[in-house]
Amino acid sequence: MKPVSERNLTHCWKSHRRASHYLQSGFTLVEMLIASLVFTVAIVSLMSMVLFALAARYSSRIDSAALKLSQQKLEELKAYPLEHPALSIVGNSLDARGRIDFAAAADPQATVASQLLLNATRNTYLSFETRWSITNAGFRKIITVATRKAAASPPGAEPVNLKVVLAP
Repeated sequence: MKPVSERNLTHCWKSHRRASHYLQSGFTLVEMLIASLVFTVAIVSLMSMVLFALAARYSSRIDSAALKLSQQKLEELKAYPLEHPALSIVGNSLDARGRIDFAAAADPQATVASQLLLNATRNTYLSFETRWSITNAGFRKIITVATRKAAASPPGAEPVNLKVVLAP
């Protein structure tokens, strides 16, 4: 056996430190898997937030369009004098909360269907149904107008309901 000199020991120690340094400078497979998992969770979370924002934007556009159509019909009916024949019809039935009942059959005299352009490049439209009801309360008339998306409303979406009281 060769005697171990101090010089040989120092050389072995330095080469061991170098080898150890090279082994520690890379990533292990476990570290890569954990990093991939964290990255995947972050991307999936971000994409779900983007999809939620797009769905909320679409729903908001529908509500905004329905509100605009209800306001237009309400302003049109308010412009008539109280004795006008358009204000003498009863119109659509109301539910227990005093809102237009879309579950009941529509009164053709007090229902309007309309389409609004959704995307000009794809030539897509949204169809809406506007209904109204006129209730007499003494000398006053209560006009209730509601608009909803006509086909396949999103779950939980309620029609936009507006009311106004006309008095002489």
